[in-house]
Amino acid sequence: MKKNIYVAIANCMPNAGHTFSKGGKKRVFRSILVSAVNENTILFMGAGTVIDMDVLEKEYENNKDILLRKKRC
Repeated sequence: MKKNIYVAIANCMPNAGHTFSKGGKKRVFRSILVSAVNENTILFMGAGTVIDMDVLEKEYENNKDILLRKKRC
């Protein structure tokens, strides 16, 4: 069964991480939710999120192609 997640909220920390692989490309998510790979999912960073701006900026640059396709709320 295929499920579609419409909203994802998390309190991420830069010492954690999730990996998504597709078509031979590996993406690592530490600050941005791995749900970013679903272009229909709206992402929210919770109030308790710990942000390391260097990690977040690098992660954004590495995943900009999928993040720019996302719908805005």
